[in-house]
Amino acid sequence: INMEEIREFAKNFKIRRLSLGLTQTQVGQAMTATEGPAYSQSAISRFEKLDITPKSAQKLKPVLEKWLNEAELRNQEGQQNLMEFVGGEPSKKRKRRTSFTPQAIEALNAYFEKNPLPTGQEITEMAKELNYDREVVRVWFSNRRQTLKNT
Repeated sequence: INMEEIREFAKNFKIRRLSLGLTQTQVGQAMTATEGPAYSQSAISRFEKLDITPKSAQKLKPVLEKWLNEAELRNQEGQQNLMEFVGGEPSKKRKRRTSFTPQAIEALNAYFEKNPLPTGQEITEMAKELNYDREVVRVWFSNRRQTLKNT
């Protein structure tokens, strides 16, 4: 198994995938449709990070290579062709992860010390005060309670 060759391909695969504007999920879904269910988003991710066994990487490389060449060919024929090949519309985008300011974390922790289970109204007020979405604050409290439970 030539790991250097596989390492080089994994790096190029990611660059070429991104240049086509495709997500790991889209590649996984498209490959599952043509090659079978062994090609999930996480399989693509692990391959790109080389977080798999050399034997798995060796088996995956030719399949990914063939698929990517076909995708690039379709893209040269037009973006419409590529999207048909990949499987139509890309799935709904996930919301970006929220980054809290240190001040917001301090305030949220202070609220949490007083009351780990705020009412909907209290969450709405905190969200307004801190300038975050209400849902983000609600989830922060939920995650914080879970963290406390797990420690």
